[in-house]
Amino acid sequence: MRMLRCAAPAVLCVLMLAATSNAQPATTDGPAGQVGASIPADTLRDLPVADSVYALLETTQSELIADRFNSGGLNVGGDTRVGGFLGSWSQTRFRIGDIDISDPMGGGAALLFPVASFWQHVTTTTGLFPADVNTPGLAVGLDPLRGGKAWSSIFTGTVSGGPLAADAPTKQPIPVARLKNFGQGSGIVTGPVSSRATLAVGASWMQGSSYRREQLATTDSALASAFAHLAVETSPDREWRVLGLVQRSLLPFEYWQLSRAPGAQATNTAVHVQTTLESHAADGARWRVFAGVTQRNRDNSIGSSTLYIDRIVDGPVQSVVESVADVTARRLSAGARIAPNTARDAALRMDYGVDLDLSSSTSSSVFAGTVREAVNSFPARIWSYNSIPGSPSRSTSTAAGFAHAVVTMSPRATLDAGARAEWVHGSADGAKTSVSWLSLLPRASLRLALGEQRALTFGYGRSANTLTHNWLAYGDPAAATARVVSVATPNTVVARVGPGINGNPAFSGLATDLKRPYTDELIVGWERRRGASTRYTLTGIARWENNMLGVVNTGVPTSGYSVISVPDAGKDLVDPADDRQLAIYNRLPSTFGQDAYLVTNPSQKRARAFALRMALEHNGDRLFMLLGATASAAQGAGGNRGYGPLENDQDQPGELFSTPNGGSYAYGRLFSDRAFTIKWTTLYRFPGDVTVAGIARYQDGQPFSRMVIAPSLNQGIEAVQAYPNGGSRYTFTGTFDVRAQKGFRAGTARVDAILDAYNLFTRNNEVEEYVVSGLQFRTPTAIQPPRSVHVGLRLTF
Repeated sequence: MRMLRCAAPAVLCVLMLAATSNAQPATTDGPAGQVGASIPADTLRDLPVADSVYALLETTQSELIADRFNSGGLNVGGDTRVGGFLGSWSQTRFRIGDIDISDPMGGGAALLFPVASFWQHVTTTTGLFPADVNTPGLAVGLDPLRGGKAWSSIFTGTVSGGPLAADAPTKQPIPVARLKNFGQGSGIVTGPVSSRATLAVGASWMQGSSYRREQLATTDSALASAFAHLAVETSPDREWRVLGLVQRSLLPFEYWQLSRAPGAQATNTAVHVQTTLESHAADGARWRVFAGVTQRNRDNSIGSSTLYIDRIVDGPVQSVVESVADVTARRLSAGARIAPNTARDAALRMDYGVDLDLSSSTSSSVFAGTVREAVNSFPARIWSYNSIPGSPSRSTSTAAGFAHAVVTMSPRATLDAGARAEWVHGSADGAKTSVSWLSLLPRASLRLALGEQRALTFGYGRSANTLTHNWLAYGDPAAATARVVSVATPNTVVARVGPGINGNPAFSGLATDLKRPYTDELIVGWERRRGASTRYTLTGIARWENNMLGVVNTGVPTSGYSVISVPDAGKDLVDPADDRQLAIYNRLPSTFGQDAYLVTNPSQKRARAFALRMALEHNGDRLFMLLGATASAAQGAGGNRGYGPLENDQDQPGELFSTPNGGSYAYGRLFSDRAFTIKWTTLYRFPGDVTVAGIARYQDGQPFSRMVIAPSLNQGIEAVQAYPNGGSRYTFTGTFDVRAQKGFRAGTARVDAILDAYNLFTRNNEVEEYVVSGLQFRTPTAIQPPRSVHVGLRLTF
């Protein structure tokens, strides 16, 4: 609340300033009431985001939450999980134009690291999606740069390190991440290659090194990217475009600390090609056809056959093990759009589209070693993974068609309605069971104009989950399997785990009647415009997710455990009013090794979210501003116990239904729930060729639960949640990133001197705490990254 009070006067001043300019709006066309924003290239270039779209999403979009800090070069070439409101990060979709480039494995990231300088616009949509997009969470649109009517070139370079990168503060917990050094350079050249063709080409290079919890890998992160975009006018009303992008990165393996090998590394090689033929005849139907292919090869070298995992802080064992394999992931997409020729003022305007998407993933070097699991630093279990012949290969096919109509019912009432039909099929090679879904996804919004500047919108939409390949691992004969023993009884197999079948198709698989998860959404929105450049919106959003998937241990149900009741203080450690007995489940020895796993739609309370979003968008001649604030509550049962993104997310396969200790107080506030957020992006072009940009962020702390350690169980030590996630939260995250830029003329060229500062005021807010019961409970264990300063130059001619 203190931050809100301090920010209010500044916000009011900028609101008044925003109302004085008149230029192009910062919003993007879409259905009435659509929730999202669009940031153009000239603004992207001048924001302090270290040329990373992930940093842009994390810091500027009020409804989005990322799983790591990306600003200031802290994440060079790495994946980032981003979600918002109820949407699982695993369902985030990234598209270049009409082509989906999302990771089919369910990692939630793009198959290409999205370098910010390559795009004409970056658009986010988080609610009331158009009919050509299906996702229950976040859609990120990347519109590639195009050549213009005259040649132009932009070359940019920035560096940081040494005294520009702050040390870890003394007498404080360690930073969760801290920059050691960073360098970045990019070049963009655009222009006409003939009277009918334009070309945009570019290249980018980044290299950086950062500490993770004050440990430093011996491998730096490096990323090299290049693209070319050719547009040819084949006739006065027809255009053909082709885009190619290549990328290679070398970075520390994400879990290198768990392998105790600082030299463990991952190498990614990605290629993307797409083409579009578009017709925009003034007196005929407008149409386009398109196709594209994206492939990424990820090779991991961990240098160890043993992983050391602390279940409290490192996440679920099976998720970490899955990340070890080398993976080739690819997507092949094609489609068409057509809009019949109708008058602009016609009462009915229609458009139609079809999409085909084929995705596949092939893994090799699947982990076949040992995992030594600890719980709160105490040795708990040993997982011995088998060497499985063959390479896991999984694929999904999606065919979709949609129809969309805009109906002008009266001068003040407009109905925007659409329906999308999807057929989805997915399977793993050699698996006994495959998945087939047929879905009808309607959406509609009614916009009521309240005069020339105000409008009220009511909307409904249904979206459905993408079938990601991590679910298809269950029943895959080439997927990993392991024997689990307790450290206390190392000669007795306590459990057998998948997701592979271990030579027995009945051990692991998919239900034959598996239903598709879907989300219903209701939106009420108010909008006011001031001129062509400014828009205020206030939007209420309600969402419910149904048919959620889960992994059920059919071999050892809850009846295979005895119950131990232990006294617990509940959420309020001081007030005895909520004290009660906490149930701990102790596995019966007679059930050891009898596990069997089935992915089905277990009976559970549906996930839900209620949110209020306020936004101001302004794009004027001198001022760009995007101010967003949200109040939200997203609740659901996380797939695993814990607070991290791989645990506290409702669409993750895990232990929620495979062990009763994983289901205790599982329904709570989800990972992407931050209750209250404010993100304010402002850029002002002063006289004298001076530009100043700032990105201020406030977001409530991550929800978590106190964990109770049960030390003397037959299956080994376990941790159990004492109350739902959200009963406790970390301290809020607060950052302020700023850029100051001064332009000079050097003959026909322009030179800009650039100074960036990330976390300018060096706020040391905690981002993690000790979550285990005891005297140390809620002791801070990690803080925000400290300040880093970048200096650079940009040459434009």
